[in-house]
Amino acid sequence: MQGSLLLISYTSFLAYSNMFRLKENKRKINELVCTIIVMVEEVSNTADLLYFDFLSEPRIMLKSSFNIVNPAAIMFNNPYSYDEDIDGTQLTFSSRDKYKDFIETLAKDLIAILSDSERFGLEIPKNKQKPIEYSSNPSNIDLLVNEIAKKCNTNFCVIGLPSKVINKKYYEIKARFLGENMRTQLIKDDDLKSKYIQLSKKGKSKVLYNLATAIYTKLGGTPWILSEAIAEPEAILVGIGFGKIEKGYYVGTSYVKDIYGRDIDFKIIPRFELINIETEGLYLPQNELKRLMDYLISRHSPKAIYIYKTSRFTPKEIEVFGEYTDKIALTLVYINKSKPLRAFENKSTIRRGLLVGINKAETMGSFIKMSFFLWTTGNLTVSETGKIYDHKLGTPKGLQVEVYTNSNRVNINNGYSIVNFEKEIGKQVLALTKLNWNTIEWEIREPVITTYARKAAKIAAELEKLNLGSSRVYDIRDFI
Repeated sequence: MQGSLLLISYTSFLAYSNMFRLKENKRKINELVCTIIVMVEEVSNTADLLYFDFLSEPRIMLKSSFNIVNPAAIMFNNPYSYDEDIDGTQLTFSSRDKYKDFIETLAKDLIAILSDSERFGLEIPKNKQKPIEYSSNPSNIDLLVNEIAKKCNTNFCVIGLPSKVINKKYYEIKARFLGENMRTQLIKDDDLKSKYIQLSKKGKSKVLYNLATAIYTKLGGTPWILSEAIAEPEAILVGIGFGKIEKGYYVGTSYVKDIYGRDIDFKIIPRFELINIETEGLYLPQNELKRLMDYLISRHSPKAIYIYKTSRFTPKEIEVFGEYTDKIALTLVYINKSKPLRAFENKSTIRRGLLVGINKAETMGSFIKMSFFLWTTGNLTVSETGKIYDHKLGTPKGLQVEVYTNSNRVNINNGYSIVNFEKEIGKQVLALTKLNWNTIEWEIREPVITTYARKAAKIAAELEKLNLGSSRVYDIRDFI
């Protein structure tokens, strides 16, 4: 069946495809559950519905390096915002007595990295490496926050706490410190110490640079950005998150990046009621959505907006968005992490960047709707050098991506037009996974624009519960 494709419906593809294998030399997709076999030499006919491709790995930019694959390169380079004035004097460390020696050693090593002119280049006083000891019971969050806030007297503190306290009270702790105008980096002191002392020198270095990068970000720095734009000029990308206050009531967040991944705006969407959450999932009420769209357009004057959510866009949301399609290029991207699709290549781990799509779309009002699967985890081979980065343990799971865009942006009767747009969005999603500044890992599953928006919304919900000022103006770095 050279050059041909056995057509299967999208419904069947979703219903039966729990696992499929790719064999690149024959381009063979073997659907294991219903044993449908599709032979593909190349997708060259617009009548072909099912296609797949491997998207190229996004590159990042540091201060003097412009084509970086692995964020761990920051271990040997200056960060992107190296020349900006980042106030290192605001950094403090705090620990309980039992772990003060460990936290002091950690602080000393971190400050050495952050102060190194060949690395982050911050000016941090030497006395900052001695942690401020707290005596409050970590389980009593009120007393803990009050004591540390008074003793630290800065706007950023790295705090060692028991892992069980962080696991149970993470969002509340972050919110309570924000109520004191403090950003925090929470460290599970018991868990980290037990693992850290067993690590090799290389392993310890990676832990330190993970923490140093997160600290640098919270101090206001930008470790890296994307080397290439992921949307047209003057476009913005917006992640929307939701945080539950109590049954039926939520807060939202709007997190905005530019086309190179730089943070340009963050906003908390005040308390609102969701009546149909059981049937509709998480959504923005129409009045709140209109306010948000009007704000984004008036604040940023974009020529295009890309809206990301991890909950499906509801008909009422799409109705509101439709009111703006004659004013602006608008694309809605729903990231579904729950689909249990796995893929293998040559009986081994799939490569990161696999996109499997259907070059078929449907009209929904003023939008064209498309859908595809994207693997943002998996092995990575650098094309220029042949260097291979191995996937972590476990079988990579694909993301399902649903896309809605202005009807004039895609020709619904042209398969190539649909495929090209799906690939552009796929590249955008893949690139957004490279912008998590809390880690130097190269392999992240979810786009940071939804990860950070959701995390911020959960903390904002705690601010609302505790009456600590969720209506204030915040920065995304207050929440990550």
